[in-house]
Amino acid sequence: MLINFVFFFFLFIFVVNLKTLFFSFPIFYFFAPFGFLLFLKDILITKLVIKKPIIVFFSFLLLAALADFISYLINQDGDFFYLRQVYLYILISFFYTYFLIKLFFCMKSYSLDKLILFFLVVVATQLLASFILFLNSSLFDLFFSVFDTAIGYTGANTVDDFNEQRMIAIGNPFFGSAILNCFSLILLAIQFKYTDYKKSYIVLWSIISILGIASARTTIIGVLISFLVLLSGYRKSFKYIAGILILALVAFNFLYFTNERVQTIIDFSFSFLFDFRHSQASDSTSELMQMLNVLPNNLKTWLVGDNFFQDSNGYYYKGIDIGYSRIIFANGILGLIVFLLMHFYMFYQVKFDKKNLLNYLYMFVIVIALNLKGVANFASFIMVLFIYTILYASKRKV
Repeated sequence: MLINFVFFFFLFIFVVNLKTLFFSFPIFYFFAPFGFLLFLKDILITKLVIKKPIIVFFSFLLLAALADFISYLINQDGDFFYLRQVYLYILISFFYTYFLIKLFFCMKSYSLDKLILFFLVVVATQLLASFILFLNSSLFDLFFSVFDTAIGYTGANTVDDFNEQRMIAIGNPFFGSAILNCFSLILLAIQFKYTDYKKSYIVLWSIISILGIASARTTIIGVLISFLVLLSGYRKSFKYIAGILILALVAFNFLYFTNERVQTIIDFSFSFLFDFRHSQASDSTSELMQMLNVLPNNLKTWLVGDNFFQDSNGYYYKGIDIGYSRIIFANGILGLIVFLLMHFYMFYQVKFDKKNLLNYLYMFVIVIALNLKGVANFASFIMVLFIYTILYASKRKV
């Protein structure tokens, strides 16, 4: 029982990307060296054969570094911020996840199904805790007096303004929350047909869907795709999902007229479904469409980028938020290809109960879709399944 709690804690701080106000980097960075030492131990002492997927993974990291270096050589300038923010984070996530999965194997029983269940419970717990903090301003102030909101803006007044309008997800706010929510929902839908925890999965799907939209409206993409996948693979799930959603609707309808904070979050989360033209989501979509017109104006930028990920003021380079455009401006088409191929390769290595190409297509669609909104880096989340698959295969051969 203790090992379950310990694993949940370490998985939580990683998935949520929790930071304190005392350090500028996530808490899990402190524990990544343990994973590095375990990795070295397995290679040097246990004589673990380095699997092909790990070699390919590090090859992608080298290609990413090479693309960034080529961009710097051609431009003779750059900030290397893209390499640091995306690939250094992925590298540290690799070693931390190595430690994490080793810890998972300390349980009496372990499986991919159980690992995914832990992951989904972590995401649901994060959203429920965020919702409680939204409802209680005293708890909100207390919690974020220790932990970083990570919203990218400074000043207590700015944080309070956001909290008055919307729910701030712990650790991964706004678009970061959408990435995590969508990944979780698609993963849940893929695993649903194989899992032994079907009823738990339906409850988790409902929590992540409803509160996920409250934390980031882009979550609606993951909700719709996962819902269709669930129905196509297991039609009986519809009555369970419908029942839970009806109960949630009745509860929220009651709270809407009795709790001002609940009314605020419902209006923010779902008003765009009924009046899109006059909603904030409409303004965001208009801005996004304008950003699509900001494209490189020369062949050099298209191929290798400008080697800038942000401007001198710390804002997004060229003032654009679209993931594809930001990566192209940083490292060109070459960098974009490396980024996408790494994602698809890592997820393709995950061994579900059955090798169904549709499972990988669903994740492909969500990666492609969310990068239209911003730089959607799913690699650290995929890493949990990727490392498990590799180490589990090694344990079976021992």
